[in-house]
Amino acid sequence: MGIALDDFGAGYSSLARLAPRLTVDNRVQLRWETFCFEALPLIEAALAGPNRPALAFNDHTTMGVLDPSCPLQTRPFDHDPALPVVDMTSAEFAAKMEPRARRSGMEVEAFVALTRAMWQRRPDVLAAIDRAAQAAKAARAPMLSHDDSQAETRDFYRRHGARISEFPMNPTVARAAREAGDWIVFGAPNAARGGSHLGSPGAADMVAAGLCDILASDYYYPAILAAVARLRADGVGTLPDLWKLIAANPAESLGLPDRGRIAVGLRADLVLLEWPEGEVPVVRRTYVAGRSAYAAERRG
Repeated sequence: MGIALDDFGAGYSSLARLAPRLTVDNRVQLRWETFCFEALPLIEAALAGPNRPALAFNDHTTMGVLDPSCPLQTRPFDHDPALPVVDMTSAEFAAKMEPRARRSGMEVEAFVALTRAMWQRRPDVLAAIDRAAQAAKAARAPMLSHDDSQAETRDFYRRHGARISEFPMNPTVARAAREAGDWIVFGAPNAARGGSHLGSPGAADMVAAGLCDILASDYYYPAILAAVARLRADGVGTLPDLWKLIAANPAESLGLPDRGRIAVGLRADLVLLEWPEGEVPVVRRTYVAGRSAYAAERRG
């Protein structure tokens, strides 16, 4: 969930303070837009704190100003000097930005002006990425890159310590990540619905090809179980193998070896499902470190 920078520090501190009273172990992923230099002190403070977050590198600024003649899924490395950029003074660009401006509560003209101003930061973005990556390395925090469109992009972020490729935008990048031993993430909603809403690779195809290690909720939490149910029903994999995509592999990739599996000595983070053959699974109970955290009884 994206939040305003002004709210981040207080919210993060409150989460850490309330952690002992909460039912579950809330883990934080810092989804950083690399043109947002203002966030760097907050990122460094969070990484230096007791509840180590993960850090994801996002660049929706470059994606937003990409010339429409260039396919998003195979666009050049985001920091390629030859990257084709749209005319940001055009009516077409203003029309494209209108929905984003509306979501931000801004007038289109002001939003376009802000985008143009942010784009002027591009020469300094590489240094900002290096600064954030160094802080994450010092904290031994896991790092992810988002929407990689070229093997060069994946290589760049791997050199900075990001060993998780989140939503690679074409199979070539996924194969490059696999060959390098990186973790590969696709969206559970993608798998549940049967395809990407952006024209990126289908998660089911990537799972079948051995090019997906993790299914992420992508903000729609019911999709995790729905994806496993559909992939199982479609014969993409066995339940034990599919379950690793939402349990053991996410835990291992994020440096949480005490969870994600049922084994003696681990945390006993458990979910009890009611799952009749051919039906959708329903969560009946969850346990966090062996303690009951949630219970849902049948009606009647």
